[in-house]
Amino acid sequence: MSISHTLISSPDWTSATPTLAHFPDSNHQDESHTNALHCLKVTTKYVISGSADRSIRIWDKKARTLALPPLVGHSGTVVALDVSKLLALLFSGDSNGEVIIWDFETGDMVQRFEKAHSDTVLDLAFKGGYLVTAGRDKSIKVWRFRESGEFELKHLLLGHEMPVLHVQIWGDGTRAVSTSGDRTLRVWDLGSGECVRRIDGVAKAIVGFRFFETGGGTCLVAACTDHRIRIYNFEDGRKVASLEGHENVVRAVKMVESGNGQGRSRWIISASYDGTVRVWEEDGLGRWTNIRTHSFSEAVLTQIPDFSYVPAEDGFLQVKQKPSRISDMEVDEGCMYCCGEGKEIVCWDFRGDNKETESKSG
Repeated sequence: MSISHTLISSPDWTSATPTLAHFPDSNHQDESHTNALHCLKVTTKYVISGSADRSIRIWDKKARTLALPPLVGHSGTVVALDVSKLLALLFSGDSNGEVIIWDFETGDMVQRFEKAHSDTVLDLAFKGGYLVTAGRDKSIKVWRFRESGEFELKHLLLGHEMPVLHVQIWGDGTRAVSTSGDRTLRVWDLGSGECVRRIDGVAKAIVGFRFFETGGGTCLVAACTDHRIRIYNFEDGRKVASLEGHENVVRAVKMVESGNGQGRSRWIISASYDGTVRVWEEDGLGRWTNIRTHSFSEAVLTQIPDFSYVPAEDGFLQVKQKPSRISDMEVDEGCMYCCGEGKEIVCWDFRGDNKETESKSG
């Protein structure tokens, strides 16, 4: 997803007591997805979800019910989403390599690329007239919005030696940053299609990251498959911190900063396959502490169970239900939205009676 530093209403992530909500709420369970959810996107008025049931659902934030009938047309699991509020378009990618562009206001299909990639579209991002898609086929494709109102393929970007896991359009919208299982981070010029920078030796599989600014320059916080969260200096590629605590793949990270007149506070919010969302607080010296943990497994209304078999003391196998994995997370206006192995989106609302303060969400 594109990098954002948006002014939001900031709660006290350290001590505020959140309220729990679901999309859909308990009175509208007939609107739920029918299989696991894989991706989320949040706008000012809506929460959007993509699922293994091959549908996309657009939820009204206030009512927590469907704003439109489900969007259907994908032939595989919907695994990636992005939105252009300016063009009123919704972009989606699926496990069969298909990309679909939708009218966000009506839900109508506008354009379809049945074989945008030869394998799963693992991520996509839109900004400044460019749609960038990343595939399990190791390629990145750049699609350009034309005056005709349609998108055309502009560049095929090759160089990664393993699946491209995550892509963001950076800065003024002329460059993209990608990560891959090949342990490289690459910066691409969207106008020329050239790789203009390569950082080697990052974590083996960074599945998501967010940029943020420090006194020492631009950094990025990365979600990694080895259960860790890492912070890198983007200027020189140096690792500056490693956060441990999750017990499975970290699927998503967000950086939240707030200024309350008494200095600036900074938190990292992370979501994992271990079924938890964790809030990490910085002490001002670059050290991070896990200050609170929330269980998606306990909060979701309708779990999609996954079982394992473990040896019991009597020698027989014991059936044990695994935690409900989180596939994606968004943070917006003091709320944490999570989806995964459940049929609803879980929302922790930290706003309470907090007043608006200047803050940034990365």
